[in-house]
Amino acid sequence: MNKSIKLLRTGEYGLGCAGDILTTSGVGSCIVICLWDRVREIGAMAHIPHACDESRGADRNRNPGLSPDTAVPTLLRLMRRQGSSPEGLSAKLAGAGNMFQSLGPGPMTDMVGAILGSAHAALNLEGITVVAQSTGGEFGRTVSFDVETGQMNVISTNGDIQLL
Repeated sequence: MNKSIKLLRTGEYGLGCAGDILTTSGVGSCIVICLWDRVREIGAMAHIPHACDESRGADRNRNPGLSPDTAVPTLLRLMRRQGSSPEGLSAKLAGAGNMFQSLGPGPMTDMVGAILGSAHAALNLEGITVVAQSTGGEFGRTVSFDVETGQMNVISTNGDIQLL
């Protein structure tokens, strides 16, 4: 069976079903959240560049893919429209690389912990369990998510390949 590849850029999110592969690249300090409904073979992905930030005001509604607090509810809404329920979902995370570690402590390095913490908080709020993650390090990643199998393929710029 031929798979349909859906490419997402930073700040974007998307929905897929069996036969779809959701993919994104250039994942540095960003976080990628993948939600999966194994029964219905429905999945969703968001490539999120910011931690939860109340100061974004109107931007929060314009692009919900920018932070976990808006991306997770948006992904859930898309999945519910296809028949998923939050009780049957699991999550996988990738990213949150400390791309600015060489700068030493400060706002750029603090951002990584904030975005990962925000992702976990948004998922916990919805009762969704994180079953696997590839986070941290000082390298970027490319992430592919096979919606049919729920497998996340993470290729790191340091040469590592992980199948989650």
